Order: sequence, then C-alpha cells, then structure tokens
Amino acid sequence: SYIAMKHRLNYLTNSSYILGLMIVCLSFTSVHSQDSDIETLASDLLYYSDINYNAAALSSQLRVRETVVKACEAYLDHPDSYTHSFTENIWLSIKQPDDKKLKIYTLRVKTDAHTHKYMGYVQFPDGKYVKLQDMSSEMDDVEYDILDQDYWYGAMYYNIASEQTPEGKQVYLLYGYDEVDQFTNRKVLDIMYIDEDKIQFGYPMLKFMEEGGREDIKSRMVLEFSKDANVGLNFNSSLEMIVYDNLIQRMGQLPGQGPTQYPDGSYRGLKKEDGYFVHVEKLYDQISSSAPRPKPVLGKKAKKNIFGKSKN
Repeated sequence: SYIAMKHRLNYLTNSSYILGLMIVCLSFTSVHSQDSDIETLASDLLYYSDINYNAAALSSQLRVRETVVKACEAYLDHPDSYTHSFTENIWLSIKQPDDKKLKIYTLRVKTDAHTHKYMGYVQFPDGKYVKLQDMSSEMDDVEYDILDQDYWYGAMYYNIASEQTPEGKQVYLLYGYDEVDQFTNRKVLDIMYIDEDKIQFGYPMLKFMEEGGREDIKSRMVLEFSKDANVGLNFNSSLEMIVYDNLIQRMGQLPGQGPTQYPDGSYRGLKKEDGYFVHVEKLYDQISSSAPRPKPVLGKKAKKNIFGKSKN
C-alpha cells in the first residue's frame, strides 16, 4: 500500500548511512580477494580511515575499525606499497626518515565513547612489515622502559628523525600524539631502533639533571595535559634542539575534570651533546602568571568589543 511504502522509504532514508556503511564493510573482503591496483587500495584506506574518525554515530566508528585494519594490511601487502607516493591526510600518518630505510604507519581507532587505541606498522624497503601492538592502556610510568613491537606505547606520529646514540647506534626519534580520554591528551617523544631484526622502543639518551646534580637519563618523554590545551613538542631547526611547552598544574575547565596540566607560556628544550639530548631548563624568561585560557576573555575595562570595534 501507499502508507506502507511511505514508512519503508522513511526508514531507508533515516538508516541510509548505517546501511551503506554495513554494505561496504561486508563487501571489503570479497572485493579485495581479487587483485587490486595500488591506487584503489590507497583510496580505500583513506576512505575507511575517514569513516573511522568522522562517522556521526559511535556505533559506526566502532563497526568500521576492523575494516580499517584490513584496508591498511591490504595496502601494505601490495608489492608497490613501499614506493607508492601516498596522499596523506589527517586521519592517517605515514612517516619516513631521511635515510629512507623504513616507513611507519599510525592510525587511531575508537574503542568506546572516550578512549582509543592506535594501529601501527613498520614497513621496510623489501615490502615486509611488522605490526605494532598498542598496550599503552596497561602501562604506567613508561619513561624508563624498553618496549618492543608486541608491547608498544601507541601514538599517532607526526614527525620522525634519524639520530645516532652516544655509542653510534642508528635510532629514530618519533614525535607522537595520544588522545587518552575525555579529559586528557599526551605528547610523546619515543626512540625506535632495530635490534637483531626486532623493533625496540626506548633508548636511554634523554638526559635530565635532578636536584643535587644527579643525572636522570630517560628512554622516552611523555607530556600529559588537558584536553582543551595546545602543547608543542617538536624539533626546532632554528634553535637546533627539541622544544616543548613547560606545563603547570591548574584546575581543569572541563566539567568533572579536576586538576590537570596547562602550558604556562615558557619553553624547555633538549639539545644534542655528545650523543645525548640534554635538558635545557628554560629557553625564554617570560612566564605567564596563570595558565593561558582556552578562549580570550573581555574584561570591563576592555577598549574594544568582541567584534574588534572601539567602544564609545
């Protein structure tokens, strides 16, 4: 009947996104059981990683996460994947150091409404790759730990650099971002190297000084801060050192958050000396009296309104 058909059309319209997502997920395996060209595989990987981040419904993000894994591994299995020039986007990170000896792929996948895990793969020029197992949810106080491919501190990497240890060993500095939960983010500086064909993470070459002059050498650095704060951690080529925000504890601005960390407007650094990265306590002397607010606040004495026009 007409009424029955109308109800059916309304149901299909309201459910079109979810039904479409189910169809493409279920069809992925059958489509890629056939030979696919590298551009198709790359396009599929970007498509599914986009859904993984941006689907309106949490259930859709959770449903597609296994498909993202399959899409990434299908791409890596292609013999041309290592030499392929991938159009990277913000949902998928592919980093390669200057020596071109490897590529590292990282991607965030949702585990529930507020938490995530990270996919990670290290690929070599012969096309072989190693899957990294994100076990960060089980870790605590990891700055001194030596980890491996089966016990990885997961993060989405935004920079990689080739370096030498004090002993002359080849390592890679990895700068990563970790969305922890609804209140907290982290930035991590990790150090990766290959030891007897096994991938290792963490190397004691970050040198800090404690009170009394005792050296404190860390294998990685982790900065934890509020979800609504912007915190930098990266190599600064003009200063020729790693630069990061100094963090101070303040009461959080998010409902239910409690005390957290915010940048105070000053910066610290790590400068290469004799193979180590040695801590520089303070790069600039100007320090804010309080943590920066996430949005500008106009006081009663403000000379301009919110539109930038002078008050009469």
